[in-house]
Amino acid sequence: MKILLFGVSNVGKTTIGKLLAERIGFDFYDLDDEVKSHLEMTLEQFTGTADLRWRDQKRGSIIKKVLKLEEDVVFSITPISYPDNFKKRIINDDILLIELYDTVRARQN
Repeated sequence: MKILLFGVSNVGKTTIGKLLAERIGFDFYDLDDEVKSHLEMTLEQFTGTADLRWRDQKRGSIIKKVLKLEEDVVFSITPISYPDNFKKRIINDDILLIELYDTVRARQN
């Protein structure tokens, strides 16, 4: 099973993902960490490189790799503007999608 946590930056995807993965015995992956590892660059370098579509293509290819893994995972995923790079893979009975949002900020707006 794959549990995908989506949400804006600083909403708690990584914190909740790590806790959830530990609790249920799944491996934890964070898209930002995977980007740094696969592309051997900092997030600042990554976000300053090329255009949004290129970055989303790179993120999408990493998401595909994690979704192909045999093990059960909790995966924290940064917002992506062009989900066509991976959306076909998330329509699956073995994948649970959870969107996190900041209720405090939502009430303030």
